[in-house]
Amino acid sequence: PDVGTSSVKETQYFCDPDWFDLNPLANFNAHGLRRYGQFFAHLNGAETCIVESSVDYVYQSTALEYLPDIPSKPMFVFVVREPAKQLLSLYRFFRNNVGTLDRSLSFSDFIELARVESESLGPNRLLRNAISNCRYVEHLEAWTERCGAERIRVVLLEDLARESRDAMRAVAEVLGLDSGFYDGYSFPVENETYRVRSSGVQSLTKRIGSMLPATAFRDGLRSLYMKLNTSAIRSTSDAEQTTLKKLRGEFERPNARLAALYGLDLSAWSGATRF
Repeated sequence: PDVGTSSVKETQYFCDPDWFDLNPLANFNAHGLRRYGQFFAHLNGAETCIVESSVDYVYQSTALEYLPDIPSKPMFVFVVREPAKQLLSLYRFFRNNVGTLDRSLSFSDFIELARVESESLGPNRLLRNAISNCRYVEHLEAWTERCGAERIRVVLLEDLARESRDAMRAVAEVLGLDSGFYDGYSFPVENETYRVRSSGVQSLTKRIGSMLPATAFRDGLRSLYMKLNTSAIRSTSDAEQTTLKKLRGEFERPNARLAALYGLDLSAWSGATRF
C-alpha cells in the first residue's frame, strides 16, 4: 500500500528509437523526461516508493544512458530466470500468445535461427538476440558499472515462484518498505503462457481490449476470452527437453560469472526442468 505504480505496467518510455515495441506517442527520444511524468500523474505524493516495470530496459542503450541520472536516482531490480527455460518461455509466448512466430516452427529450429540472429525472425530484438539476451551477466555488468552496485538488485524468478514471501520480504526491506505486508498476501498467478486456439479471435479481442478502460467489465471479458480461446501448456515435449539440456551446458560459464558477481545461489537452476 505504500507503493505507487505507473498507470500502465510497462511504460517502455526509455526504449531505443528502433525498438519494436516503442510507443511513438510517449518516449524519451522524442519527448525528453517531461512526458514521462504522465504515467505517474494519478499519484498523490504520499507514496514511499514509486515503481514501473519495463522489462526490456535491461537491453536498451537509452535506458542505460539516461535512467540512472533522473532526479529520483532510482534503484534497479532485475528478475532473471534460468536461461534455457527463459528461451523456451520466450519462444512459447511469441508463438502461442502473440503469434509472431509461425506455429510450425519448433523450439530447436527457433534456437538455431536465434544463434545466427536470423533476419527471418523479424526486427524484434527479443527474438533475434534471444540467446545473447540470456547471458544476463553481460548486460548487468554494464548497469552495475553505470549505476554502482548499491543501486542494483538481482532476484531469481524461481525464488519469487517457490519462496514468494521470503523473496518479496527481501526486496521490500531493500526499498524501505514494511516487509510484514507479505505475511498474509496470497500471491495470485499472472501472465502464464497459454496456447491460442484462434489467432483471428485473439487479434479482434486485443483491438477491442485496447479501446476499453481498465474496469471490472473489461476484466470479465478477458476472463471469458481466456476460457473460450486459450488452453494451458502443461508439459514439455521430449524434443524440447533435449534442446533445453543442450542449452544449459552452453550457459554454464556466464551463469557462474553471474553468481559470483552478485552473490547468487543458482542451485534452483539445477532443477529447472521442474519449473
